Amino acid sequence: MRAVVLVIPVGVMSLAGGLAYGKWSGTLFILIGATLGSCLSFLIARYFGRRFIEQFEWLHKGKLKSFDEGSEKHGLKAILFVRLIPLFQYDAVNFGAGLSKMKFRDFALGSFIGMMPGGFINAMLGSSLENVISVQFFVALGLFLLLMFIPAIYKAIKKRSFKKVAVEKLK
Repeated sequence: MRAVVLVIPVGVMSLAGGLAYGKWSGTLFILIGATLGSCLSFLIARYFGRRFIEQFEWLHKGKLKSFDEGSEKHGLKAILFVRLIPLFQYDAVNFGAGLSKMKFRDFALGSFIGMMPGGFINAMLGSSLENVISVQFFVALGLFLLLMFIPAIYKAIKKRSFKKVAVEKLK
């Protein structure tokens, strides 16, 4: 609900949830709140924005049309990808998905599953803030840093495989 009601960053809310409720209950509450907030943003965009943008001709041709149709067919995979590899800002994904033809069920399920690792890591880190000289704190901090670097790791892997394909084509 944070995305729609508050302007507090999601990371701060997640850490606070872990600190207040512990890593297991905190994870559950973080996932419920994040999923409900994401779904509410999606529905606002769907019911107030989709009808508006459908009137524009440019939406019905070219790459935008392909993207729109692809989001309808492969919405679950797309949302899982953007949630597990956080390359895009959450609120933009929520509203953007709502403006597309993506099925609500795919969005909600993909968001819930895709936010699990980040929700757990944030709750674990938040719950360990009471004792920053603990194994849990350093494990959570390491996982948190790994989560922060996933986009860079993904981009490096993608760039390397692109170069490999380009070299193969040149041969």
